[in-house]
Amino acid sequence: MAGHALAPILSPSVRKGGYRLVETYSLILTPVERYIPEIKAGFTFDGASIPTFTGLTWALTYSPFDPIVMRAALLHDYLCVMQPAQITPKMAAQAFRTMLIEDGAAPWKANLMYRAILLAGPKW
Repeated sequence: MAGHALAPILSPSVRKGGYRLVETYSLILTPVERYIPEIKAGFTFDGASIPTFTGLTWALTYSPFDPIVMRAALLHDYLCVMQPAQITPKMAAQAFRTMLIEDGAAPWKANLMYRAILLAGPKW
């Protein structure tokens, strides 16, 4: 997946613990290269939905609002909400993992988070 050169511009949303996209954000997903999601300004999301057991999961991965996960979480939440026909839940998880690595995540952590999404993440 080719990512966007710039980080999305976000602001805290009125929704507790969430963020709102300030400007429309676009990027190209390589699993379906002709699919270019355009996430409209105003879209809200809750960071990375990482379940935690007394902080253990965050110690192994990242906190929900770590800068490394924000772009990937924005994209994944958008895909889960929109459920585009040409993108499967597995493709959305793969895009999440790829974007984590692009944004500086350790590959083993990105793979751990990818597997967690496959196991317990949204399906459509």
